Amino acid sequence: MEAASLEITLRTAACSERGGRPRNEDSCAYAASGRRGAWIVADGLGGMAGGDLASGFAAEYIKARAAELEDFGEASLLRLLAEANRALADEQRRRKMERGMRTTVVAAFADCGAFSSVHLGDSRLYYFRGGEILHQSRDHSMSQAAVDLGEIAPQDIRFHEDRSRVLRVLGNDGDPRVDTPIFTESIKPGDAFLLCSDGFWEPIFEHEMTACLKRAGDPQGWLDAMLDILRGRQTDSSDNYTAVCCMAGGGQMQRGGLFLDSGTGPE
Repeated sequence: MEAASLEITLRTAACSERGGRPRNEDSCAYAASGRRGAWIVADGLGGMAGGDLASGFAAEYIKARAAELEDFGEASLLRLLAEANRALADEQRRRKMERGMRTTVVAAFADCGAFSSVHLGDSRLYYFRGGEILHQSRDHSMSQAAVDLGEIAPQDIRFHEDRSRVLRVLGNDGDPRVDTPIFTESIKPGDAFLLCSDGFWEPIFEHEMTACLKRAGDPQGWLDAMLDILRGRQTDSSDNYTAVCCMAGGGQMQRGGLFLDSGTGPE
């Protein structure tokens, strides 16, 4: 008899809201098919015309292009972001909005139990194991640079005067500069990950994210618990906020693999 191995299922919940701003310049998208999936959050640069267009274009482009990739290895994902950057530049020219369409992006990918992620700017990935943060992406921002220089402590990024100034985005000339090696991990039952814009992670501290995760039975419950905290701290000028939450469950099966929820992203 063939030995039983472990099946992993991934379930997703997502939200994207304008907060206290007149319009939402954030976007998110995700798609799952069989044993492969892609999840994206993008935050259009505030105060620049076309931020909402840039984030929506980037999220949908990466989602669609990811479905065509043979693998989600580092070389493939670096090419994908370079292609997305060129496509956004073409869209800028088409709309006659040069230098007006820019966006941060964080994207996660899963393929048969292998996880990988890339990002530009200060939209973040958090990867959890055992209810604790295993990995947190490093912002491309002036406030992160201040941490690197020893000017502020990491926990002070949320309160730094330059926290909204990002250093890397999609929509600039040339290929984007992505940190390498990219983050990769083998997904295990009980793992979870969160992709979010700065409007989401700034009001919610990391220990609160983990506490909400430990109490949650599913990704929607995890997301709702964090939203309760965020909305309790909102003001009339609060930023747009966007999050995509994913949790991995497991059970015994005859043939191992990764099985994704069948969602295709938020309406």
